[in-house]
Amino acid sequence: MKPETREGIRYSLTVFLAVRLGLLVLGLVAVELFPPLKPVSVPGWRAQPLPDPGWQNAFTSFERFDALWFLRIASGGYRVGDGSAAFFPLYPLAIRAVSWAMGGHPFAAALLVSNASIAGALCVLYA
Repeated sequence: MKPETREGIRYSLTVFLAVRLGLLVLGLVAVELFPPLKPVSVPGWRAQPLPDPGWQNAFTSFERFDALWFLRIASGGYRVGDGSAAFFPLYPLAIRAVSWAMGGHPFAAALLVSNASIAGALCVLYA
């Protein structure tokens, strides 16, 4: 591997880790800064309420809005008439495959797929 490529990958992964850390901190702080909202669920997947401030909010803050649709599609597939057809299938398929490999944890699989995808994209586009 060329030294320039190695340096580009190192820089990309540094940016990735810095952004991820920043978003985790933001997830923790946002619960304190903003009033709690009633979680909005999607058909077939109930939104998790944000509990009291704590470390769990660093992750559960990402389980909102379109993420719920993708998790529901990954777990149960597309259904007629519920609006799930608006979401492209590659991400739910990847979540389902990784979830199967992880023993059936779709949210953990979604976090893994998302993080691996952005880290890979940063490395490919920058390095």
